[in-house]
Amino acid sequence: MAYNSTEFILKEGTIQYGTWTDPHLLTPASDPTASFSATDTVGYIRMGTQVYNIADERVEYLTNTPHEIVRRDLLRRNYFWNFVVNQFNKENMALFKNMEVQTGAWTIAWIGPDIPVATRYGWLVTGYRVDGTAIYWAIWSGEVSTEDNNVAPSGTDYVDINVMIQAFAHSSFGITAQDNRRKYGAFFMPESS
Repeated sequence: MAYNSTEFILKEGTIQYGTWTDPHLLTPASDPTASFSATDTVGYIRMGTQVYNIADERVEYLTNTPHEIVRRDLLRRNYFWNFVVNQFNKENMALFKNMEVQTGAWTIAWIGPDIPVATRYGWLVTGYRVDGTAIYWAIWSGEVSTEDNNVAPSGTDYVDINVMIQAFAHSSFGITAQDNRRKYGAFFMPESS
């Protein structure tokens, strides 16, 4: 592979959440984003903080002493998306910190030992490469599952809000091998923009 500076990612993303319609029907022949219906644009990702964690957990079958590996099979695959947003508002507190938020003359974000039930949404991030080509990251059905809920206002910069979204299998996929390879999400980009 030769060095190609035009494939660098220039802008890490606008974040939207909403609903994916039948993602199991997507093909390279048409625009996958047409199957996404955005509920809202959440904001922007801080440059350099976006991490897509595809974690494989495997099980080994052993024989003899000392052990020899006979097989090593995939037990499960987890797909997480970690990023930092910088906009501190009541919508983000409710969405990313899973807090109960009430508005009125004052906005109150309640903190307690119990939290609201997390809602699963479809997620779409739009970024751009140096050559201007759009690049997209999708989670068909993702739930905010941030464990570190700290908010760090530095006083000299935007407030950083750490977010982790875990992908769950989308209900439109079946149990075929092909469906199992596709049911969490995808990266995609057009051949030209």
